[in-house]
Amino acid sequence: MSDELDQGLPFATDLEHPALQIIAERFGEERLDHEHFRGEVVWTIEPGELLEFMTLIRDHERLRFIFLSDLVGLEAMAGEPRFWVLYNVHSIELRLRMRIRVPAHGDKVPSICSLYPGADWHEREAFDMYGIEFEGHPRLRRIYMPDDFDGHPLRKDFPLRGKG
Repeated sequence: MSDELDQGLPFATDLEHPALQIIAERFGEERLDHEHFRGEVVWTIEPGELLEFMTLIRDHERLRFIFLSDLVGLEAMAGEPRFWVLYNVHSIELRLRMRIRVPAHGDKVPSICSLYPGADWHEREAFDMYGIEFEGHPRLRRIYMPDDFDGHPLRKDFPLRGKG
């Protein structure tokens, strides 16, 4: 199985990789938490740094993480913050991918639609299913559930049999 994993896109696992160096130079390695998981670099970014971080990795001439493959909402099993948003980005030129996770303090994070227009639908889905608000989203509204639906169906405290 591990041989199969090694045959896909190369992964940014080495601390000498340009993405890690560039990000550490801009933000300071002590400010940004990163780890390696299953061959991918996973960054933990505070919401206030998200737009600057995403702009850097998208626009830097040596990185060009221009493809946001997806973003998802996640509810933690325990502890704070309760909700997280996970972003998966790819550098097509470098054939690399990275994952960014952002805690949703107060169930809010900044919208990245201005940087990655494809985030529109994904942010609306996370809003609809988990109630995570994306500040600055151009039209944040439900995407699956009716507008008058009460609650967010993927939250762990949502009644299993529904409401009513």
